[in-house]
Amino acid sequence: MAIKWINHNGIDILYSDYRLKSSDQIIETLQEVAIEVENAPNKVYKIIEFSNTPVNKKIAAVGNRLGKEVFNDKTACSVFIGANGIRRMYFEIYRAIVSYPIYTAKNFEEALSI
Repeated sequence: MAIKWINHNGIDILYSDYRLKSSDQIIETLQEVAIEVENAPNKVYKIIEFSNTPVNKKIAAVGNRLGKEVFNDKTACSVFIGANGIRRMYFEIYRAIVSYPIYTAKNFEEALSI
């Protein structure tokens, strides 16, 4: 399952997993996340599993567009797991585009503790 809602200490968190997906699958998952976030009654806390994920201009363009159109207004906080190498560069660009707090974590357990 690419996305799912989890509850941690009474907080609903939208978890999305992009690991080992093709570019088209990543874009599809981004769009599914945007729909979930858009339909959520409150601002959303997100954990994004980004380890071993390809990043290219097409994915970055979709992510940046959705960041501006949906995620900015409806996200309370995001935690990226696996933002290193080229993914770290994408993360830094994305951080400059959105208006909500973004953090990085080494693993899921660390992401839950932020």
